[in-house]
Amino acid sequence: MKNFNLGMTRKFGGKKLCIPINDNPPLKMFLGKGTYGSVRVRENLAVKKFHEVRHIIQEYLAGSYLDNARNIVRIHEVDIRKLNLSMELYQMNLRHWMEDNYDRKKFNDRYFILHEILVGLCEIHGRGLIHGDIKPGNILINEKPLKVALGDLGFVSLNRYAKVKYTAKVYRDSVIRQSFVHDLFSLGVLMIELFGRIKVRAVCTYSELKTIARDKISDRKLREIIFDLVDEDPHQRPKAKSILYHLYSETIPIHRKEIPAVRDIVHCSNAFSSMRDVGTQFGLAMIERCIEALKYYIQTHEIDHEDCISYGIAMLLISSSLYRISKFNLSKALIHSELVKDDFLLYLCDLLANNDVITILLKG
Repeated sequence: MKNFNLGMTRKFGGKKLCIPINDNPPLKMFLGKGTYGSVRVRENLAVKKFHEVRHIIQEYLAGSYLDNARNIVRIHEVDIRKLNLSMELYQMNLRHWMEDNYDRKKFNDRYFILHEILVGLCEIHGRGLIHGDIKPGNILINEKPLKVALGDLGFVSLNRYAKVKYTAKVYRDSVIRQSFVHDLFSLGVLMIELFGRIKVRAVCTYSELKTIARDKISDRKLREIIFDLVDEDPHQRPKAKSILYHLYSETIPIHRKEIPAVRDIVHCSNAFSSMRDVGTQFGLAMIERCIEALKYYIQTHEIDHEDCISYGIAMLLISSSLYRISKFNLSKALIHSELVKDDFLLYLCDLLANNDVITILLKG
């Protein structure tokens, strides 16, 4: 077994994944809270404090996979034990920006903000993912010069596993669809607010949203796009890349990460069998994908036979975080791995620190 150093810090991709020796400076100004945690400022970074380890795993994996994408908030450091995720800090979100500019047209700025949102959505959808929580509060803004990024990646996953049923009600399609069209409906409501200079305060029907757009949106091209985005028929909703081309005559390439080759592994077959058994017991999803990712990790590292089970259980916790929500949480993982928390988290950190493992888990 490993000789664990609980003060070890792993660095990769310009970020740190760590169980630190020393306590960090205290968190300062409160920025807000969401479904999975609250956000405060520390040392010019936004630090999100999560309620449980599965939530930080999910958001960290999404942010790491999208680290080469444009207009997506950047992750700087992860503290798994303290459940802290630090990200680049922005001055405000789009809701605050719209409130500050309620009485100002600023059409060019609004048009630029929409462009940047569309680019971010193209990056996410082009990788086979859904954001799942598009709303003004999750669009991050810096002013002078204007900079825009999509934030709060806590619902991001592969299409069929994105947590779209938790989208804020006003921006949630009345028919839950595990598809990028869910984000497009949310975008339509956001565009009504951005260009209509209003706040949609209650859940509206499709026809009510079209009526609001007809009354509040003077630009014909924008109004027609909004009509299609909030249409009851999801097939009418134009993709983000189509809107980007229609409004800005622009196309963007999506730079997908190369998927590493995985060969079969024999000496850890008992770990794979255990993963299938436990996965079936708890109704976990994408077990074969998780086994594929673990095989890659094993083939590129010198892993002792007795460590394979622990890595397998850590991978199951990742499955429960990233894909279908289940009752397989950290407590269950500790029981099945027969490890204490700090030891188990080091196995988990090994997997999370590997960019190729993340690519396998989130390949679309």
